[in-house]
Amino acid sequence: MGTLIFKQKSSKELGITILAIPTQPYPERDITYTHVPGKSGDIVIDNGSYKNVEITYSMFYEYPEGTKLQQIQNNVAKWLSTNGVYARLEDSYDNSHFRMAIVSNSFELTDLQGEAVTFDVVFTCKPQRFLKVGDDLYNFDKDSSSTLSFVNDNIYGGDNKPYIEIYTSNEYDNNVENIVNLDIFNLDDDYNKTNYFNQSSRLLSIKIPANYQRISKFIIDFETEEIKAYDSSNNEIISFLEDSEIVSPNIFNPFISFGSDTKTMIEIKGPVKESKIKPRWWDL
Repeated sequence: MGTLIFKQKSSKELGITILAIPTQPYPERDITYTHVPGKSGDIVIDNGSYKNVEITYSMFYEYPEGTKLQQIQNNVAKWLSTNGVYARLEDSYDNSHFRMAIVSNSFELTDLQGEAVTFDVVFTCKPQRFLKVGDDLYNFDKDSSSTLSFVNDNIYGGDNKPYIEIYTSNEYDNNVENIVNLDIFNLDDDYNKTNYFNQSSRLLSIKIPANYQRISKFIIDFETEEIKAYDSSNNEIISFLEDSEIVSPNIFNPFISFGSDTKTMIEIKGPVKESKIKPRWWDL
């Protein structure tokens, strides 16, 4: 028997165990087939993504004498409810990965002569199996020119969209305009820069106007496509995106994926002292 962890809470805390190892389906590619009358064979359009998968866990709970079935059902329902928002899902059968999932079925408890219950839970999961090692925060390196850099050595195959924290330095003078630049380069097998990743090395620039309130930290999330700024008390500066200027060569979508099975280097320049990254590596 195994253990399920959902929303950072273990089934062990509720006395619930997994009866059997669940099947892990491979996600279906999102492809559109169009038939043209008079033409043999369909036109195939690859939409560049994968569809969600469903994973079923068969659960078992041996409950203390006197416990009411309705009470058990309420406790389980509270644990599994996410109000339609994806939550982290992992189990004891795979110590390397986790998924993002929601419960998609209306489960029923089967009473085993008043001593235990069994029930099936169906999770609708994003197609990715996220690497736990890719969910940690890693520090950028700093060279003699105060350039911060991180090598995104993505050996896992998934097109990752990272989360980045940037902390301003003492050189940051809010009496003048400040610019923080993010660049990205492809690397060869020896980790030397070979060319630009996306026609231009410049991923994006953040321009902060002169005499603007002092910013202590930026957060750039390529998954949610958000840029946020925080003051020294770690309060979000709500008006930051309206007051500043975000410049990118790909102005329609500065939030690009960083490539699969590739080595890339992310560089940050400007009045910054340190930066951290959560790579979010994944496979299928």
